[in-house]
Amino acid sequence: MIVWLLILVLVLAFYIYIEFTPKDVDPHFLTHQAAITSTRISGETAVYRSLVNDHGRALLGSAAPINKFTLTHLWKDLDNFRIAHVNQTGTTHEISDLKRLIRDVQQSISTLEEGCRVPISFGASVEGMAVFLAVCFSGRVPVLLKAHTHGVHDEEEEQPIISEVEYEFGSGSTGINVLINGEKKTIPLFLEKAAEQVSDSEITIKSNGVALVSNGTEISETDIGVSIAAQLTAVGVQHRWSKQDTVFMAPASMTVNSIVMMLTALSSGAALLFAETSPTLSAATILSQAKPTIMVSDDVSMRTLCKIADDYRIFEWAQYFVRLLRLAKGKLGPTAMVDGFQYLRLVHTATGPDPFQWLSNGEMSRLRILTGTQLIHMYTPDSGMPISQTSVGDYRSRKLPGVNMGPPLPGLEIKKKGKSLLVHKANHEDYVAVSEDCSANAKLGMDGCLYVPEKRHDFSMYYYYTGELK
Repeated sequence: MIVWLLILVLVLAFYIYIEFTPKDVDPHFLTHQAAITSTRISGETAVYRSLVNDHGRALLGSAAPINKFTLTHLWKDLDNFRIAHVNQTGTTHEISDLKRLIRDVQQSISTLEEGCRVPISFGASVEGMAVFLAVCFSGRVPVLLKAHTHGVHDEEEEQPIISEVEYEFGSGSTGINVLINGEKKTIPLFLEKAAEQVSDSEITIKSNGVALVSNGTEISETDIGVSIAAQLTAVGVQHRWSKQDTVFMAPASMTVNSIVMMLTALSSGAALLFAETSPTLSAATILSQAKPTIMVSDDVSMRTLCKIADDYRIFEWAQYFVRLLRLAKGKLGPTAMVDGFQYLRLVHTATGPDPFQWLSNGEMSRLRILTGTQLIHMYTPDSGMPISQTSVGDYRSRKLPGVNMGPPLPGLEIKKKGKSLLVHKANHEDYVAVSEDCSANAKLGMDGCLYVPEKRHDFSMYYYYTGELK
């Protein structure tokens, strides 16, 4: 009798613990994540805005600073940037001579016509960021090419003028290659001697209005400014990036979105952390030793974590199941179940150009449980900035009309037009059409969030797929 009474008490306690745990976010907010304009001209469809902005006010506050934004505005704070590099042993090196890298790259491309396009190929790295800034500051336009393993590009592909040093086992990728007119020059990331002082007069600082070119599309400096401002306000005040944060850049290649996130970190005063290209360097090593508080990654990289739960034993599975029940009730687990992630408070993961590789709602739930962090899913289908991203505390997984991609960012307005969506960039004239004919195939839900159909490859050939958690 006593045993059965004890079991009943434990079951009742477990029920109360799961059912009455306070939610991280009010469910009312999750069902109304975007505001709809109350007035519009005849024939115009609804316009959806992120609720981060007060209804009726200009997006991102005053439009003037964003309209006037250029990448040269970053120059005045360059000396205050905190950037570090982690090698294959897990040792962190502070980058104290970013100006030297920028100057050396500019000198190497000085023979190229001003305003010309400069193809570059890099992973998300210190070298890639230095090259991007150097080319932009010189009045030329960087063209982002896909980063390839060992620096090898197909003959039919456009060849980069500037690329990262080919990886060599034991040394890592720690340099910049510049190839002009058949002549190759290598700029080392680190100098054997002490860093030299570089005067401002040795570096060209110009702006031509175009920040970069990706997939044949020009991304303006205004777009970059809107993207940075949107990211700085896209999460609640208590979750915003600050000088107390260290942001670890984990994407495999440098994209428009990864550049925006790098610049967002620098604009917020946060420290930036990059890892060298090395097959022996794991994310767990970096997270455990460097202890960053924010990580920026992509769906392909994050999916590899999902398989960890399959190796759990009985006690770990029980712990996982309890956290899954709590998550379904709107409460994130107290700690990470994966080593290294206990120091993180935010993880941003971006979709890529291939919709078959995007994380599903179930995979996002599994990752939130394993990492114990707030995961923000950024929707970036061939766009210069995320069109939308999930909100902090939005753990919804089931009974949704597709994969939840969250409400529009503060810098955007989304309009319905027939079966298509028009995405308008605040304070700018450009629109991005998202229709049923393109790979995005996005739909706008009643809650103001974008949803895309869940697409699956033959995962036995491409990647491990967990599917919806049941």
